[in-house]
Amino acid sequence: MNRIIVNFDFPQGTQEQYDAVWDDLKASGYEHPPGLIFHTGAPKPDGGWFVLDLWESQQAFDDFGKVLMPMIQKQNFEAVQPEIMKPHFILQKVYQTQREEVLS
Repeated sequence: MNRIIVNFDFPQGTQEQYDAVWDDLKASGYEHPPGLIFHTGAPKPDGGWFVLDLWESQQAFDDFGKVLMPMIQKQNFEAVQPEIMKPHFILQKVYQTQREEVLS
């Protein structure tokens, strides 16, 4: 398997920016991009925004990046390079797309 973990760390990122990117993705038909296995985004305790994805392959992530990066730039996220890692172990349970306030 060629799965990869993609970690974005936006030191100045906000929930408003993150939600706006998701809104743009949904409006463009990319709420569930091909090759994405898992995604989460969260505020960091010291400020900023953290995003973690699990992708089927580097190619799937690269293809999606052509859609994602202009949307990130549109929302004025600072330019960061994602950290790419090969997973050693994956434990997966299936959940539907949902924001945390829906779970509360």
